[in-house]
Amino acid sequence: MIRSSNKFEKYYAQWLMAIGVTIIMVEIGILSGWSSPYLAQLTSSDSPLPLTFDQASWVASLLNLGRFVGAITGAITVNYFGSKRTLLLTFVLIGSCWAFTMSADNFIWLYIARTLGGVGLGMTYSCFALYIGEVALPEIRGAVVSLAMAGGGSAGMLVS
Repeated sequence: MIRSSNKFEKYYAQWLMAIGVTIIMVEIGILSGWSSPYLAQLTSSDSPLPLTFDQASWVASLLNLGRFVGAITGAITVNYFGSKRTLLLTFVLIGSCWAFTMSADNFIWLYIARTLGGVGLGMTYSCFALYIGEVALPEIRGAVVSLAMAGGGSAGMLVS
C-alpha cells in the first residue's frame, strides 16, 4: 500500500506540469478573447491608436489565420524537437504577441502581434495534449488534460 506522502511525491511534478500547461491555456483564452472588448475601444474616435473598421476586422481575423499556420508548424516542430520544446516555443510566440500589442503605435504592429499569437495558439493546441500524455501517469492523465482543456481557455476568456 502506498502511503500518502509517497503518493504526493509521485504526482507532485505532474500536477505542477498540469498547472503550467493550464496557465498557457489561460493565456490562449485571453489572447482569443482580447479582440472583443478592445476593438470597440480602438475603433472609437478618441482611441490612442485609432483603427478603421477594415483594419479592426483584420486585427480580429489574423489570429485565426496564424492559428492555421501554427497548427501545421506545431505538428512539424513536435516531430523534430519534441512536445516539450515546442510548448516552450509557444511561450516565446505568445510573449512576443503581447509585447508587440502593448508597444503598437500603428495597425501593422497589431497585425504582426495577432499573427504571432495565432501561430502560438495553433502550436499550443497541436502539442499540449501530446506533452501531457508523455509526462502524466495514466492514473491522473484524464484529470490533467481536463484541467488544461476545460479550465484554461474558458478562464482566460472570462478574464479578457
